[in-house]
This record gives sequence, structure tokens and C-alpha cells, in this order.
Amino acid sequence: MEDRIILIVAATELEIKPLLIGASKISDQVQLYKKQIGNIKTHILIGGIGTAFMAYKLTKTLSQYKYSFVINAGIGGAFDKEFALGSIVNVHNEIFAGIGLLSKEKFTNLFEMNLLTEGEFPFTKNFMHNFSLINNKVIEALPLANGVTVNTMFTKSMGKDLRYAKLNPHIESMEGAAVFYVCLMEHIPFVQIRAISNYVGETDKSQWDIPLAVEHLHNTIIEILGEIQKK
Repeated sequence: MEDRIILIVAATELEIKPLLIGASKISDQVQLYKKQIGNIKTHILIGGIGTAFMAYKLTKTLSQYKYSFVINAGIGGAFDKEFALGSIVNVHNEIFAGIGLLSKEKFTNLFEMNLLTEGEFPFTKNFMHNFSLINNKVIEALPLANGVTVNTMFTKSMGKDLRYAKLNPHIESMEGAAVFYVCLMEHIPFVQIRAISNYVGETDKSQWDIPLAVEHLHNTIIEILGEIQKK
């Protein structure tokens, strides 16, 4: 366990910019960095925006290195004000929300089309659940959230998003489910933590707070690693 490395993966440099200070690049192909944080060896992967880029770069990296734990860290949009801007959540359920058939009045997912089987690994019913046993007080203290992953984001002016009609999401991202899928399939312990930067559908960037979200995300990552160092 001590000889292995913790992988921190984010979609963009912006989301974990403070963490990249002092990091050394070790791969241009997948934009991978290394950094010693306390007595912990970490690799930092910039996976790219969207499920395809993230899935490829994460899988490529996992094929080249052995990791004891993966931390998927990023910012995301909340569906309501249950979560304040800047708050951190532990996303314990994820779903690919945009894969299926979109008609005028409803969205039909792959399970309903009998193209995927509910409950077939790595799915629990029609979603993915993080079953990783994580003994970390910082992570355990975070509020739990259901995530949905999309490759296209809608604005308020487009009306109700039919992709979410049957779901109960708390936050939206463009990569979370890809990380869930890869880590579950590869049987690697992981966690997805998200800092709330905005509310879904809000296109007025003055109503967002990305700097606050990035700051709180960085602080939480450092706290998680600090807790790991105690083991």
C-alpha cells in the first residue's frame, strides 16, 4: 500500500490549479504529473472534458501505473440550492444521463430499450454505486450526492431536460460516470468529490463562483491526503 501511488484525476487544469504548483509532468500523451504531498506520492491526471476523453486517458494511465486509490476531483453544477456554492459533496451514485433515445415528449435510456441489462455489473439497477470501502474521516463527513453525467448541457431557455425526468440528481458533470465506470470495471477503490460552482441551467457567469469552488476543492483534497497520512 505504501509503495503505491494515489491518483488524483480532474477534467481540467483550472479545477485543481493550486495542486499543480510544484508538480512535474511525466507524460505528455495523457497530461500526467507527479507530486509529493507530505509522505504521499501522488500522480495528477488531466483527463479532459467529456466522457470519451476521460475514459481513454484514465484507462491508459491505469494500464501503466498501479494505484492504491483514485480521487476524482472537480467542480460541478447543483440542481437546487440544497447545496451552497463552494460546498463539497461525495458523489456516491452516478449515471450516464444522455445515452438513449430522445423524442419530443420523453427520453428512453438504454435499459428501457433493452440494450443494457439492469443490475449487470458495474450497474446497480440502472445506475452505478461506489462500493469502495473508504476509511477516511474527511470523506465520510461529506454530504452524499447523486450525480448525472452528460456530454451536452442545456440552458434554462430550453425548458425541462427530459433526460432527468425519471432521475433524482443532485449534481451534474461531464465526466463523473466515466470515472465510475472505469474504476468499477478495474476494481480500483475511488471517490468522486465535487465542489459546487454553479446551479444547473444558470448561464449568467456572474452568478457562478468558480474561484470559491476551486479553493474549497483544493482544501478538501489536502485534508483527505492528510487523513491518509495518519494511517
